[in-house]
Amino acid sequence: MNTKVTKILTWLMALIIFVSVEALPVSAEEFFVEEETIMGGIEINVPVGPNVEVARNLVGEEFNVGLNGNEISLYADGGIQTADEGQESILRYGSASGYLAETGAFQLYSINLSAGDYLQARLTVPNNAAIMYALAFYDSELNVIKVCQYMPWLNGGTTLEQSVGYLSASGEVVYMGVVSILGGSETEAFTLDFSIRTNYLSLSDSGEPNENAQEAAVLNLGESGASVSGMLNSAIDNDWYSFTVADSPKYDKVRLQLTSASAGNGCRMEIYQNITEDYFRMELLGSGAGEGEVKLPAGTYYIRVVSTNTFNEFNPADRYSYNLSVVPVSRVDAIEVTMYSGPGGIENIGYPEGPSYGLFDAESNYINIRGWAYYTDSMGNKYVAKNVKLSGTVINDSWELKGRPDIAVTHGTAITGNNGFFTMRVNVNRSMGYRLYHGDLYDIMRVKIYPQYDLDMVERDHFYLIHYPTRN
Repeated sequence: MNTKVTKILTWLMALIIFVSVEALPVSAEEFFVEEETIMGGIEINVPVGPNVEVARNLVGEEFNVGLNGNEISLYADGGIQTADEGQESILRYGSASGYLAETGAFQLYSINLSAGDYLQARLTVPNNAAIMYALAFYDSELNVIKVCQYMPWLNGGTTLEQSVGYLSASGEVVYMGVVSILGGSETEAFTLDFSIRTNYLSLSDSGEPNENAQEAAVLNLGESGASVSGMLNSAIDNDWYSFTVADSPKYDKVRLQLTSASAGNGCRMEIYQNITEDYFRMELLGSGAGEGEVKLPAGTYYIRVVSTNTFNEFNPADRYSYNLSVVPVSRVDAIEVTMYSGPGGIENIGYPEGPSYGLFDAESNYINIRGWAYYTDSMGNKYVAKNVKLSGTVINDSWELKGRPDIAVTHGTAITGNNGFFTMRVNVNRSMGYRLYHGDLYDIMRVKIYPQYDLDMVERDHFYLIHYPTRN
């Protein structure tokens, strides 16, 4: 290794010693306690307390290697081949494993590429915080093409894999290098999985390469959020995206949604945090597919979308695409119902329970509930709450008193717009006419409106369902 690498390694070892002595007054298990909630299909794990493990991102020139007998040739036809239906593209893949005994050790794997081949590699490193390996691609003269390197950080008992992708413009030899930046082991092996997709451009996946955090595509959220569509091209494909949470009540939470129409290929979403430009903190905050909301402090975050399939399970003919959306959700301090509307209704019916809207019973009843959500500042000023998902419940207390909750309760959903207002339509079952006032038979319809992911905040109101025969 050259003098520059030696200085970097000395700095890293000094940092680890400093962290071990000064920054961990309790054990790692005590320090990295996780609070777990489950929302939608996404499991959210929010670590309590900071992560003190940081690492400097090394530039490509600091990964110099040479051919000294550590080179192994891999053959593209040695893996499994699967052709896409209707596409002139073949997916080949394979695996290799080995050991790096000490700092500075490396292993090179050469592979022949043709024009239009997309090479992806994933390095799984030993689950050991004292070992730090990097994955690098080199050209035929051993010049660095790309590098992926993370500080060891355990996520659910595993270390984040390192991934690199490279699209070849011509026939060439590429070396995949596994390099020890710190430490080594003769008993704990690394695993290098790789895949080659021929005629890659026929897939029309313009997002690649975005195989690691350094290549993440930026999602500009603004106040309305952002959405993106992508494709997982193989079982080891990673798609990375970044977004920034502003220090504002408009970013009180972030709503994340991952969906796919694939029949057999699965995916999951993971979230990681960035500290500064030069220091990364990789924290697994969520996984799974579906929708959920999570509270994130101001800062920049990274999303990794990755396949849940093994090589043998992944079906390249199943054109696996997904949709990812990231939406900032405003803080909500209160919700108000401002008006009702429905077929044949009357405003401000003066029944004993208080004036409210009266909806006449019909074969197909529904009510439109309109209102707004807002938050307040320290001076009591009200500001509209945007992008808040709301749930609503309408309860006919007459049917409830008769022991028929299946008829008594109906539901609705809505999302607040840029003005903080929402309109929620809720179907209503037929009236019972349990109450009587001045010749009118009616039911009290209790209304509850609440944020979908905050069940403790409930706005309560009511309207009347007037038994239709009394008005004939």
